[in-house]
Amino acid sequence: MKTVRLLLITLSIGLLLSAMGCSKGGGSSTPDPQNTVEAWIPIGRSIAFGGRYLVMTDQKVFRASEINQMEFTVGLPVKGLSSINSIPKSGYALWSEVKPGCGYVIHLTADSFYGFLDGWARLYVVDFTYNEAHSVTGVNVKYELGWWPD
Repeated sequence: MKTVRLLLITLSIGLLLSAMGCSKGGGSSTPDPQNTVEAWIPIGRSIAFGGRYLVMTDQKVFRASEINQMEFTVGLPVKGLSSINSIPKSGYALWSEVKPGCGYVIHLTADSFYGFLDGWARLYVVDFTYNEAHSVTGVNVKYELGWWPD
């Protein structure tokens, strides 16, 4: 009888904790800006991003398809795309680890060869996508190009 009671208590706690963990953004997220773009980036592939290409590598890292075309901040936990409201003065790298629930500021660097001008974007990682074997197949993101804080 004690074993059954202990099992029921453990299951109840497990269900409660798993339900709490499933609300990745849930009701606490902020409304998306008017110019929000939603996209899915397959692992090892890229999407068009302000004339450049944003890649999610097999190692779950964001980078530009061409070196020095983008610089990334480290992803920090935010409540949504609108929560990213300032441009850091430093701390940029040529790549950044992809983390669900995190926001990034991306500096689109000038490239005279391709005719690109400097610009800014903000990006929010919604979540990874998985296949039946629970392997990551890609990532769902929201972003805004041509962004500048108000």
